[in-house]
Amino acid sequence: MVEVVSTIPSSGNNEVEDVEPSNASDGFKRKRGTSFVWNYMTKVDVNGIRMAKCDFCEKLLTATQGTSSLRKHVLKCLDDHQEATNSTNTSFDQNVGKSKVAKIIIIHELPLRFVEYTGFREMIEYCQPRFESMSRNTLKSEIFKLYNVERDKTLMCTQNWIWAPIRGGIPDEEIYATIDEEEPLASI
Repeated sequence: MVEVVSTIPSSGNNEVEDVEPSNASDGFKRKRGTSFVWNYMTKVDVNGIRMAKCDFCEKLLTATQGTSSLRKHVLKCLDDHQEATNSTNTSFDQNVGKSKVAKIIIIHELPLRFVEYTGFREMIEYCQPRFESMSRNTLKSEIFKLYNVERDKTLMCTQNWIWAPIRGGIPDEEIYATIDEEEPLASI
């Protein structure tokens, strides 16, 4: 007898059900599912026919005569899946990565030694193998770079706020052009 676990909706009249093999004789030749293909396939029953559903492309294949055809299909799907995930079209910029790590450290108020934790390094290595690990000193310099960028933005906003009423509502472009960069508030 076949034990029904769940029903999967399908297009058409075929009813697809996940099955778990039982010890009772139901007409199928039962073998241990030890092939690696079962890591990438799900056993299903379609109108009484034992099938395998690919976890990548969801294609249904017959599973009554062994796993050779299933193995070929899985290897093809694995190659396609790996090509999609390891695409050479993806770009990676080490400087942007360092800046993002610095922002995470700042936002979450983490200690600088966080970048030297084994778990963090393993996670970064898994997510982006091309990312070069950072030391605390490298992180410190990245944080100072971010600080300087944000300080400059704040300074420009403050200058705009101070100069706009004095200039009588002159557009921002003209204000920025007339501000002395070295001593912006010296003439007030």
